[in-house]
Amino acid sequence: MLTKILYIFLISELPFVSLRTFPLMKKEMEYQEITEIKSINIKSYEEYNNYLKNNDYIIALFHANWCGHCKRFKPIFDKASSYSLLNKKWLFLKIDCTSNSYICKVINIQFYPTIKIYKEKNLLNKQPPRELNSLIKFLYKISDNPIIKINSKKIFFEKYGEYSPLIEYKKDNNESEFINCINKLANNDFLEDYYFGIYESEKNKEKIIFNYDNNNNNLSNSMNIFYEWDGHCTNAFEFLYKNKYPLLNEINQEFLEEMSMDFKILIFVVTFLKNKIINEFIFSSLKNISFNNRKYLFGYADYINDNFVKKFFNVNLNDTNEMQLIIYDFNRGMYYIHDKIFKFENQNKKTILDEIENLINNMNKLKFSSGSKIRDFFSFINFEEMSPYEQVIVVGIFVLILLVIIYILFHFSGQENNNNEQEEDEYDEFFNEIKEHLPSNNKNQKENENKSKTSEKSKTD
Repeated sequence: MLTKILYIFLISELPFVSLRTFPLMKKEMEYQEITEIKSINIKSYEEYNNYLKNNDYIIALFHANWCGHCKRFKPIFDKASSYSLLNKKWLFLKIDCTSNSYICKVINIQFYPTIKIYKEKNLLNKQPPRELNSLIKFLYKISDNPIIKINSKKIFFEKYGEYSPLIEYKKDNNESEFINCINKLANNDFLEDYYFGIYESEKNKEKIIFNYDNNNNNLSNSMNIFYEWDGHCTNAFEFLYKNKYPLLNEINQEFLEEMSMDFKILIFVVTFLKNKIINEFIFSSLKNISFNNRKYLFGYADYINDNFVKKFFNVNLNDTNEMQLIIYDFNRGMYYIHDKIFKFENQNKKTILDEIENLINNMNKLKFSSGSKIRDFFSFINFEEMSPYEQVIVVGIFVLILLVIIYILFHFSGQENNNNEQEEDEYDEFFNEIKEHLPSNNKNQKENENKSKTSEKSKTD
């Protein structure tokens, strides 16, 4: 528990938002125009209130001069306001609570930065990501209509991806409990996660369906799962939440950051996607493994294009027939890198497939590492499984050992300094003794003795 809290605190200051790039969104993002910055500095509460009354889509940033997170996010906020994809619909407001404290007092702003989002004049209980690309996708998605009436499942999947759910509803029953539940889930709980493709059921059934093979328009294959309405919206929520992630995810820095607060296990490969044999293996065989192991997340990273993943996990591949498998446990902040690199020129697909499935089935036996010996030690002694009382004792012992080590280091360091001083004194004494026996010193000593005798004799006379 303690290490989990420390891990959460250390790896991310960002709110967790599950984001994906839908095909339609990706196309629009590629051709969007960059204009001048269009964020607006608000000077009074009346001005702020007028914008709220007269605009449907508003994102408001409350910041302070002394706030470091504000200084980092404000340029990103300004940059987002310059994208035509957003500023045609969204209004970006900035309120400096240092110079305009009255506005912030009236609105009861207590933390910085505070970000408020209004959709159709309603305040949403959502916090946006604080990276530019993620922020653009987030604002685009939540301002769009999440429920799409469809005539063709194939066209729907082409625009919104196979990870978007299909909704079957009974004919002539647009106001049923099921439809009301879907409207609530689509516009609140899963507003940033899904587009819902809705159509009348031929068999007069009410269902939520995930079809993971969008080439099959009649959904009669084995790659689909469904939830049949049982009258409980909480069960519909759980079904959607369980299947929130695609079967295969593109693994990059952005995805890893977004996943940092969702305590799941990610299984992915780093390889050369342009290799046709490997590409087919990932989007067919690995996809099938993912479908049969939905409690885990699966993905892929391109060795050529994704330098972050390659460097973070220290992956080294020598040719385009190789593939490295990595398992990352976000709950413990630890990873496993398979000690053998898969080589498609020497191994057949079934051999590789069997080995991956064997690793998944024996997950508890794999040796995970955090990259830190201290954290690996805590994992080795099953610190997470201990009671809070036992954890306190272990941490106390660990701190005590560190203090003893520090004391010993300082003690020997001090003793070494004392020894050095003693050695210097002994060296000075030894050198002085030697000096007394030097010829030049003896000559001076004799001259001094003769002078002393002459002086004494003159006094006597």
